[in-house]
Amino acid sequence: MEKVLLNEEMLSEIRDIRRSKEYSQEYMAVAMGISQNSYNRLVTGQTKMTIDKPFLISRLLEIQVYSERETDSYRGYRISP
Repeated sequence: MEKVLLNEEMLSEIRDIRRSKEYSQEYMAVAMGISQNSYNRLVTGQTKMTIDKPFLISRLLEIQVYSERETDSYRGYRISP
């Protein structure tokens, strides 16, 4: 499965939205079926996530993530509340 690394702006938006909903990293991790440490590595950009993870995060946070294919080697994303 394709893996992506989200840009800092998107990671920051995810973090801000998660905090505004008062969801802990542990809550998000459990809901995603991964460890809190793994979740932290994903949302700090320390590791790439499979293409389904941004969309799973979006469902949990009740936001929309749009995929925008800009080139053959880069896939951009944007968030919409």
